[in-house]
Amino acid sequence: MSVTYKITLKPIDGFYFGGEDSFSSAPLNAVNNQDPKAKRYFQKRQGYFAKSEKFPQQTQLLGMLRKELLRHNKKLLYFKNFLRVPKVWKEDAKCIVGIGKWSASNNLDLGEMQQLSPLYLCYLEQMFIPTPKDYGLSMLKDGEGYINGRAGSAIAFQKSNGNFFGAKDYLSSAYISKSGDTIDIDEIFKAYTQIQTQILCYKEDNTEQLYKVKKYRLKEGYSFVCYLTMSSDKYIDNFSTTVELGGERSSFEMMVTKQSEPNIKDEYKYLQTDKSRLVLLSDTYVDDTIFDKCDIVLSEKKILRTFTIDMQNSNQFTKDTKIILLGKGTVFYPREGEGQAIKDMIEKYTNYTTIGYNQYLDLTQGEKR
Repeated sequence: MSVTYKITLKPIDGFYFGGEDSFSSAPLNAVNNQDPKAKRYFQKRQGYFAKSEKFPQQTQLLGMLRKELLRHNKKLLYFKNFLRVPKVWKEDAKCIVGIGKWSASNNLDLGEMQQLSPLYLCYLEQMFIPTPKDYGLSMLKDGEGYINGRAGSAIAFQKSNGNFFGAKDYLSSAYISKSGDTIDIDEIFKAYTQIQTQILCYKEDNTEQLYKVKKYRLKEGYSFVCYLTMSSDKYIDNFSTTVELGGERSSFEMMVTKQSEPNIKDEYKYLQTDKSRLVLLSDTYVDDTIFDKCDIVLSEKKILRTFTIDMQNSNQFTKDTKIILLGKGTVFYPREGEGQAIKDMIEKYTNYTTIGYNQYLDLTQGEKR
């Protein structure tokens, strides 16, 4: 019988979650494997400023949970500064967390792990999800006309004060609770910078340079929350521990409690308007043909980048394929009769849905609010 656990992550201090910008400016030992021209290019890109993302990638979250499940079940050992699973425990470890890293295309084996939810924000016991990008806006179809020489419907968004949404306005990036309380993302995440040193990997004399790291702290009382569904309660129970998640040895207090996941799709039905919409609860991978099935899409681009670490030298890594995602809060306005097709396109990438990507809120047409 499946069992769901609430995972609460409270930062002990500041934290750093790497992203695409961070990868491009971080030290790259990979330059040693380039031809002279490429090597000089990558050396110049070893910048002095590394910027944290506000949220970790779901792949980072998954990796941390797999590691902690093995550690909790005493299937990990430290060996020459590395964590490893001894050969005698490999079958047990495979049963608990599966085998192999997450991949967008290969069959996904997560052992007893069945489903990971997106990562949400929580204030005390109140959970917050990202607001739809059109929060506070009303979509208007203002008659027929010509757009770029082709006949079509003119579409505009009107703000609650009666003015129209324009080029200088910003789409919503707030978070909202089931009771309708909202908080701006910049009020939750407090940024600060640190000056640090790094050894330039392409210098033979261990030359050091200074660089800045932009990190975040969460506002007092806030934490990250996700839900993990396991096949049984055989390998996990209620417990607390300290974990590392992200870069710069970012530490979190992790509390695991047996608790069902909230029914978000029912709790947030009040976000319905007089237009049918689909809203993304997490970053999502879809085929670009999804845009042909929509009147309009309000979104922002996110990048998913996985990488492989050289186990002989933890400073070396190789980038894998860059994947373009649609950011959480994205709003789809389906064309007439295309709502189910859009849902199917989101759900078909099961490797993503299993680890907390490709999750959405179905806001079919309701009473205007």
